[in-house]
Amino acid sequence: MGYYEYSQYSNFNRFINIDGIEAKIIEHLINSNTKYANIIWQLLKYPSRDALWQKVPTKAERTALIESSISSVESSDMNEKRLFCKPFSDDAVKAECSVMCLYIGEIYPVDATQSVISLIVELATHNHINLVAGEADSLAHPDITNPNDYYYTNDETPVVQYKSRESLLLKCVLAELNGLYIDGVGYVQFNTHKLIEGRNIGSKVTMSVYDGRSFFGHKIQFNIPMSGMSEDADYGY
Repeated sequence: MGYYEYSQYSNFNRFINIDGIEAKIIEHLINSNTKYANIIWQLLKYPSRDALWQKVPTKAERTALIESSISSVESSDMNEKRLFCKPFSDDAVKAECSVMCLYIGEIYPVDATQSVISLIVELATHNHINLVAGEADSLAHPDITNPNDYYYTNDETPVVQYKSRESLLLKCVLAELNGLYIDGVGYVQFNTHKLIEGRNIGSKVTMSVYDGRSFFGHKIQFNIPMSGMSEDADYGY
């Protein structure tokens, strides 16, 4: 075996599909019509207090909010974008809005052929617009109304008449992405994984206040068990 040759007897994890994770999740969010995905897009598009009562954004409107090459709407104005494939920077967003950022965080090796990928979903909301009117309407929207938002003795008056935009985004992202299967990668999980040496790698949610001023939000760490093996670096895409 030469000085710079690969092993002929062992496979190693090459992470051949790690570079498509963000785009595949965004594609899922564009096409998903679950109540959680719809609420996420309403909160990203509408900064007003009545965001949950606005119409659900269309696929074209969703795509226009993405800072990405897959967007069909070209714009140099960052203030029009709400979904990014990079960590949040409050210097880049000047509008009073909510934003969502997706990116790969840390990688934890289990052994030579398996690893746990840390997928970070970062949410940030301007502190002037955090409260939104609750979506509870048991008559007009029974399919999306949480019965727990009402008094037990009064089905007409919701007890939850307003909500934290950040808490609602957190709930919907966890509900929409936890357990999502990404082709060629695996399942997105909010879970704890035990590594071979006995250490535990757990998902978590933390709160950040950006620059101590305008924006605050949650940082969600999902975990994705992943393996993409080959004997040398000549395999893959």
